Amino acid sequence: MAKINIPVLAIGESVIVSGNYTILLRNNDTKAGIYNTEGEKISEVFGFKDVDSLLKNTLFGKEAFIVLSKDSYYIKNYEGKVIQKYKAEGKYIVGAIKRILQSSSTSKFYKGFRERVVVSSQSDSYKNNFEVGTRIWISEHYLIEKNKCGEIKIYNISNNKLLGTIPKSNYKDNQSLQMILRTNCYWFGIHWNMMIKERDGWTVVTQDGNVMARGISDELLKMLIGNKAEEGEEKVFKYNGLEIKERERLYKFSKVLIVEEFNTGKFRFYSSNGNHIVTTLIEKRLTDCFKTTEKWIAVMIKGSYYYDPEWQIFDYNGKVICESVFRIFQVRQMRYAIGSSLLYPNNETLWIFNFNGEFKTKIEGYRFEFEDENYIKIYSSSGCFQIYDLNGIKVTDFSFDEENDIVWEDYTSIIFHKTDRDNEYVEYNLKAKEIHHLKCQEIRVIDDSDELIVMIRKNGQWGVFKYVGVDFENAEFYGFKEIIPIQYDKISGNGYYSYAKYTSKDLYGYQETFEDVYDQDGNLIMTVEL
Repeated sequence: MAKINIPVLAIGESVIVSGNYTILLRNNDTKAGIYNTEGEKISEVFGFKDVDSLLKNTLFGKEAFIVLSKDSYYIKNYEGKVIQKYKAEGKYIVGAIKRILQSSSTSKFYKGFRERVVVSSQSDSYKNNFEVGTRIWISEHYLIEKNKCGEIKIYNISNNKLLGTIPKSNYKDNQSLQMILRTNCYWFGIHWNMMIKERDGWTVVTQDGNVMARGISDELLKMLIGNKAEEGEEKVFKYNGLEIKERERLYKFSKVLIVEEFNTGKFRFYSSNGNHIVTTLIEKRLTDCFKTTEKWIAVMIKGSYYYDPEWQIFDYNGKVICESVFRIFQVRQMRYAIGSSLLYPNNETLWIFNFNGEFKTKIEGYRFEFEDENYIKIYSSSGCFQIYDLNGIKVTDFSFDEENDIVWEDYTSIIFHKTDRDNEYVEYNLKAKEIHHLKCQEIRVIDDSDELIVMIRKNGQWGVFKYVGVDFENAEFYGFKEIIPIQYDKISGNGYYSYAKYTSKDLYGYQETFEDVYDQDGNLIMTVEL
């Protein structure tokens, strides 16, 4: 197992390792450093958007590497010495050389040519008019001319552009055209650049005849391409007790080290002292797939952009604390995890931790809802719920029923609970953490209002009250201000006015029915007889 001198990593940095080099990448930075196996910095790369664009603009061979710096390519050995420099567009040289590694000896470029001899020529389309007796080869996209000097010129038929010239010294007289092209051309398709071996070395040229680079020697190309068989050998390196394979990427975070495997999509998680925690397939951005505290790390073990994630929580020795977790979040200074219950089918489990990740308690329930960052509603399968504070401590000894109790969670977080005793409600102010007993027969919320306005029935009579806050002390209904007194047989309204109905007897004992009309603030506007 080889040892490689990896530069000291700061939090948020990462490295890609290989047998000849390491690439140090800084978090949210467009600059990377290239180091040799001795840990010496030998180059820098600027102006890339992400790791993929960086790797597209660099190529590492057995003895040398080519790297883009600003608007030029530098070819260096692994001591950092510049061998050659090219002024060129970033993608062309590296792209062309990388395609050599993938090219086939039976490329379509070498086939389909029809050999002809020119018997007359009157065309001015090409730079040099073809002389009578000139041997040419024509295919669907190209025309190749062999002139009297033995030079082989390659043209693009669609635009009549000269792409390159193979000198006579590059081939033998007894070689066929196909053999000459195989040894002097790299072709990657009609829409891509070509590499043609000319007098001064290899030239990278576009299909429009624009030269992107010249003078790439056979020796240099061999250095960059290297030995394909050797490139396929898997190498393993040692770093801080971790085994890292060639072309894997190592990330350093505050509590963990993460190794991204090459071309598998898998990530290996380790504690900062090298304990293996878990290996998992990740299909999303890495930083979205784990969360850390002082006590534990949560890792997304399943999840993509197309389906809901599943998490597991581990301590830093790799022991599972919580499994089958589908939600992890923080409220104030507490942390929570909700997952599938292992005890009761179709139920959920809530784990509660402090800010540092220290376990506090675990609660089973059918469903959990966090309301206004003040309390937790824990539902049973029957639809009833109990109230717990954020520390997981039960607030009440009995359950609420949303069908029979009145739950007003907007702004005030107040619940009116009808007790088993006659003429009694309990008012729970969950935000103020206060409980008040109300002596009344019935409470109804007026739904047409954005504020908490209730109708209260006591001793058979109705009145209207508005919630104004815990600082308003009402002797009978704490926190509520009287809008309409409790003295009416029936009260109705339309959101703007309230109509309070009552009956009385006149001087002669006859019963009369009246209606008092109130505005929204409880001002009596008029009384009408019905």
